[in-house]
Amino acid sequence: MNNIKAKIKKADPVLILYPAGLGGEHIAHTLTTCNDDFEKTAMLYNEKVNQFHTVCVFKYSSEISDINDVSTAIDIQYKGEFPNTSKRIVLKDHTTELSFEFYKKHFPNITILCLIAEDTDSINYFAELTFKKLAKKITSPIDEWYVKNEISQDCTPEEAVHVINQVNKFRWVWRHEAHILINHMRSRNSQIDLEHSNDLTKSISNHKHDIINTNRKIDSYKDFFTNFHFISVDDLALTDDSETVWREINKHVGSIDVVKAKQLTNEWIRKNNKLSLL
Repeated sequence: MNNIKAKIKKADPVLILYPAGLGGEHIAHTLTTCNDDFEKTAMLYNEKVNQFHTVCVFKYSSEISDINDVSTAIDIQYKGEFPNTSKRIVLKDHTTELSFEFYKKHFPNITILCLIAEDTDSINYFAELTFKKLAKKITSPIDEWYVKNEISQDCTPEEAVHVINQVNKFRWVWRHEAHILINHMRSRNSQIDLEHSNDLTKSISNHKHDIINTNRKIDSYKDFFTNFHFISVDDLALTDDSETVWREINKHVGSIDVVKAKQLTNEWIRKNNKLSLL
């Protein structure tokens, strides 16, 4: 474990933290695309909803089986050169207590770029955008193959059985409801019931509250890190023109082709603004 930690630290990583929906996957991939100091990340792209999935060395903290053991954090999808690369690496995670605890314990000196939305218009925009991208119906019945391939690759057999039983109680559910079920099971270490609502309004409202509550929690953690920086997405920074975002990121990372990054992100914004809810 210590060997893995040492190699990660040697790669001088940058961690992108963000609430779901704020574009952290896109920012992480674009950073490596527009900065030759970084190993370029692999990226899976869903053109239909303009959704990026960036594959980094570590998976989301919510998927780590033991946050005390760094070896359990390695993403099996990662196919980069690490640990032999001479390049820097980018990591990404959602802004949660679990992610703060993991990085505080193992990498307190890591460079953190924390995307934050604080004004009402931004919070409303990104809460809705989240479900423009995530909303997908699962028609029951589902089986273990579906759970492993569409919900969680590394779920245990017991988790898969519980998810199957819960989903199959309904004619259909939203896929994100199954994701939430697994995450809550892991965080509480117990089996719980799946909560389903046909209407996305409740999910969007809950996510607004999650973003607001996340902002409150950040202050209790940021001082544990020696290199923590906020990147504001307010004032149309990721809903109209991304130049201020990339100039701010470049202050803390350096060597970014800001013009190229802005072009890529502005195209991502343009496509986001064409999306609609199901």
